[in-house]
Amino acid sequence: MSAAAGRIHSVLSTQERAILAFEDRYPRHTGIKEERIHLDLQLPPAVYYARLQVLLADPEAEAEHPMLIHRLRRLQRQREDRRKARQQVRRGA
Repeated sequence: MSAAAGRIHSVLSTQERAILAFEDRYPRHTGIKEERIHLDLQLPPAVYYARLQVLLADPEAEAEHPMLIHRLRRLQRQREDRRKARQQVRRGA
């Protein structure tokens, strides 16, 4: 079941909107960003990133922030491609 399908409401929560807005303001992963996550959102960075990953699969998040979600999905695919390439090199393929 997708994240959106498991919801009672079909709209993003206030916290989900805050996460997306924060990610739009702070696109780079730095130590300062992690401090801001904790200060601005009162979330541990690990929880923030886990919730952000769920939002990447949420059609409501895509509808509200299409450019952000598409950029994050593209970056995610690039990371996966680099990880797969490294694994192939290690295996000698």
